[in-house]
Amino acid sequence: MAVPMAVALVVTALFRLNMGMHWPTDVVGGIMISGTFVLAVFWALHHTRWHRHCHSCLWAPASAH
Repeated sequence: MAVPMAVALVVTALFRLNMGMHWPTDVVGGIMISGTFVLAVFWALHHTRWHRHCHSCLWAPASAH
């Protein structure tokens, strides 16, 4: 799933640069901001020990419900 999304991101960025819709710094900044958000969410969801004491969130272990 990550590869098709990355390809779509690169194609869209190149298209918008080619059409003159954005400056290169706009595209780089958008990629950096969105990449930071995606990595933060990925990191938070994969640290399950944070959810060990959580009983009401969607990521709590099944035994906690």
